[in-house]
Amino acid sequence: MLILDQRPNHSLALMWLGTAHVGMGEDEQAGVAIRRALESKPDWAEAWFNLGLLRLRQGQYETGLEHLQRVIKARPNMPVAWFDLGRVYAELGHVDQAIDGYRRALELEPSYSQVYTAIGEALLQTGEKAQATRYLRHGTRVAARPQPIAQALKKVLGFQE
Repeated sequence: MLILDQRPNHSLALMWLGTAHVGMGEDEQAGVAIRRALESKPDWAEAWFNLGLLRLRQGQYETGLEHLQRVIKARPNMPVAWFDLGRVYAELGHVDQAIDGYRRALELEPSYSQVYTAIGEALLQTGEKAQATRYLRHGTRVAARPQPIAQALKKVLGFQE
């Protein structure tokens, strides 16, 4: 706490403190620290992202969604924000918007493994098995971790190719 003792409004130190609180399961203290960091840097995309993830963890999907939208407005090239935006939309039952978020994440980061299984699931929900299969097949070739995608593909294909 030496940095915060000397500079109580040091935004990066506050963010680190908030992250530490998240890791310890101290959500309330985490939220306070991250909000304090945002007081001096109100457009800090990473802080809004962390606050959004915290709200999602707490089941506050609408608030988390608002924070993620703010992140994307500030940093539209952040694939993880698009992926998490898609996850929130999927959780809220807005599958088409979830797919849009996943697609944008893949445009920005084609090797993003988690997105392939997520978009595959979402496309299956909309009845688009051929599209889901196409994304999953592509993911097995380009993703950083293709094994979970290959397993999802096997399920979609009924364990036959």
